[in-house]
Amino acid sequence: MIRFPLSWKASLCETAAAAANLRGISLAAWLREAAAEKALREHQERQRAEYQIRPGRYALVAPSLDALTGPAEGTVTPPLRLFWSSEDRAFDVSDPHQRRELYEAVLLEAVSLSELTSLLNRDLLIETWPQVYNRPVRRAWEDRHPILREAAARVAA
Repeated sequence: MIRFPLSWKASLCETAAAAANLRGISLAAWLREAAAEKALREHQERQRAEYQIRPGRYALVAPSLDALTGPAEGTVTPPLRLFWSSEDRAFDVSDPHQRRELYEAVLLEAVSLSELTSLLNRDLLIETWPQVYNRPVRRAWEDRHPILREAAARVAA
């Protein structure tokens, strides 16, 4: 246990009391709120770490699968920033292997919702989902959209 000088304790108590007073609540209520906010921040940080793709990079998840209105057929050429590892960046989304490669790249590298919504298609994502390998991406998307977890479970059964 860390021991603080009495002068620090008094100063902290005065600061906490002043903050509670500003809010018009008791010191006890303010302390409960502060503890709850701290617990929420810690939970969010732990959860955020679960969705970390690589250091400093976290999975981006669309708020709604219905927003994913990307092409359901034809050829898609993602921006170079999303897929740089091949000279030919064109993907035929009707080919399951090419689609999985495209979707993995978009799920890992997208930094804006517009990239997700313009390149991913809701129905094709659900169909492709069981082949998505990145665990943080899977966890983040499945936590937000349980239908994806169900799609993976159907294939695994």
